[in-house]
Amino acid sequence: MAANNFEDVHEVVTNEEKRRIFCELCPEAMMIWAEMDDLSCSCENDVAVALGYWSTGEQGRKSATSVNKRLSLSLRVSELTKSFRYFILPWLPFFTEHKQLSHVNLMDSEEPSHLARGPQWSAWFDKRARRGRLLFSRGFELIGSRYECTWEIPGHLITAEAEAVQAGAEAQVLQGPLLYVKGFFLRLKCDVWDDWLRVSVAPEGSGVIPQPLCVAASARICHVSPSGKEVLASMQEPEYFTDETFEGRINFFEHTNFFEPNPLNGIIDRNGNCVITLLVQDVK
Repeated sequence: MAANNFEDVHEVVTNEEKRRIFCELCPEAMMIWAEMDDLSCSCENDVAVALGYWSTGEQGRKSATSVNKRLSLSLRVSELTKSFRYFILPWLPFFTEHKQLSHVNLMDSEEPSHLARGPQWSAWFDKRARRGRLLFSRGFELIGSRYECTWEIPGHLITAEAEAVQAGAEAQVLQGPLLYVKGFFLRLKCDVWDDWLRVSVAPEGSGVIPQPLCVAASARICHVSPSGKEVLASMQEPEYFTDETFEGRINFFEHTNFFEPNPLNGIIDRNGNCVITLLVQDVK
């Protein structure tokens, strides 16, 4: 299987069948793929995650340490986002260059002036960004659609949870879909809290990606109601957030009419679902 059949790196990471075939590449083909300049990725984080998946497959597990070192040095380290370099990359199974990574992170810190950037670091740090064809032909349309997800929460689940909490039960967190964005998995969640339906987003580990301490992202959570789209929470610039610190709320009393047969009519759509969308603009 030719390495250039896997130019779309996001698809390699998120498409199970594509990833399975990718993980069957021999070490020689994988090293060629990792060093290609024309891989299409919105972020170098995707390349590192794909290499992480390959290294856990049969071909990766039996490959020599020298292969992992070459794969590690193939990364365009200056194109990796800061939160990924700190919270994900050191724990990916193929990665060997922890000493170099520590030096790069120090150079990228608040006061890097006292650090010399010698040739041993520059050879790794100064690799140019990849420029795949997909980003030029379908870039904004393709990337935008991949960084958005919709969660249709059945209205009867919200009603049952609200009634249970009102009766004194402990609130249960409903789990929404996982969205992969630039080396991180983000999960939508919701629970009933006092007179509110609270919707939150949290980083989560999955596959080869460990549970990160936090992630820096700009994103927007919206509620699509019969009367239109309402922004519940928005971060215009990338900010660090952890579990349930990026949240929005729907006020039951503003959206419900308890004199109607279905008091949630202001919250749910015609199919009986409460529709929540998550759009991630960027990850840093």
